Amino acid sequence: ASLRYGVTDRLEVGVRLPFIYRSDKLVASPVAGSAQDPAAMTIDNSVRGSGLGDVEVTARYQLNNGGYNKPFLTANLQAVIPTGRDPFKVRRDDNGIARQVATGAGFWGITPSITAILPSEPAVLFGTLGYTFNLSENVQTRIPPVQIDRINPGNQINASAGIGLAINERTSLNFGYTHAWSFGTTTRTRALDERSGGPTGNAVITRSRDLQIGRFLFGVSHRFSDRLQINWSAEMGASEGRAVAGT
Repeated sequence: ASLRYGVTDRLEVGVRLPFIYRSDKLVASPVAGSAQDPAAMTIDNSVRGSGLGDVEVTARYQLNNGGYNKPFLTANLQAVIPTGRDPFKVRRDDNGIARQVATGAGFWGITPSITAILPSEPAVLFGTLGYTFNLSENVQTRIPPVQIDRINPGNQINASAGIGLAINERTSLNFGYTHAWSFGTTTRTRALDERSGGPTGNAVITRSRDLQIGRFLFGVSHRFSDRLQINWSAEMGASEGRAVAGT
C-alpha cells in the first residue's frame, strides 16, 4: 500500500508499506565421494512466510515550471527503513540454515535522485538518475563455519528512462528500462571454533564483485476518478547478473 500527499503545489511526500510473501527452498546434497556416508544424505529445507517489508518514505520537489522543449525537473529523496524481518536475525538451526523467511534487507538506504519529464503529446518522455547510499550494520550472526560480524553493502548508481503513452483521457501505457550498478559488499567474518562454537582468530575482510542489473519495465495506469487511480506494472530482467571486478 502507498500514500502520497501534496504539501504544496511543488512539494509531495509519500510512504509505501509493502506486504511480502516468500517461499524459499534450499536443497543440500552430499559432495562427490561421500555417498557411502549414511549421514551424507540430501537435505531439503523449505520455509515460507509473510510480513511487513521495508517501509519506503519519499519526498519530491518540482524545481522548475518546464516549457516548450524544456523538461520539468523534480528532485527526489527516498529513505528505506529496515522494518522488515532482518535476514541476519531470523531463526536458524545448528547448521546456520534459516528457519524463517526474511521480509526485509536489514539495512538503511538513502537515495537522492533527479527526474526529468518532457511532455510530447500524446506521449511523455521521462528519465531518472540517482545514487543509493546503503548504511553498514553490525550483524553478529553465526552461520557455520563463520560468524559474520559486520556487513557494508555496496552503494548503487541507478538510471532509468522511458516513455508514457496516453491511450485516452483515463488510460495510459508506459515502457522503460532501468539499470543499476551495484558496488561490491564488504563483509567482516571470523572462523568458529569447532569445540566451543565461538569465534576465534583474526577477522577476515572480503569484498564481492560489482553487479550490473538491468530490467525492462511495462505498466498500465487507469484513472477511475479524481481520487482513485490504479497502477499495474511488471519487470523483466535484461541482464545475466554479470559481475564486474571491483576495486
